[in-house]
Amino acid sequence: MSFSGVTKNELARVKDKSLCCRRAELYALLRGRGQLVKGEAAAAIIFRTDQAVLARKVVMLIKDVFALKVQVQMEKATPQRRP
Repeated sequence: MSFSGVTKNELARVKDKSLCCRRAELYALLRGRGQLVKGEAAAAIIFRTDQAVLARKVVMLIKDVFALKVQVQMEKATPQRRP
């Protein structure tokens, strides 16, 4: 695994105790990789990452910070062809 992969993995496992820091971390993750999709009946957050530990962190933060029920849907990435 690359240095950046190892670093991301380590940082995703850090658990902050203060609510304001957890909220700020969630905001930063969603701002960088997230997308809000509004439907007629509900809204959804789409978060794309290739690291499972980061996806788990986002789910945990949403549950913890906002006390929301979270439904996770995973899709396997299709390899992109180079021209």
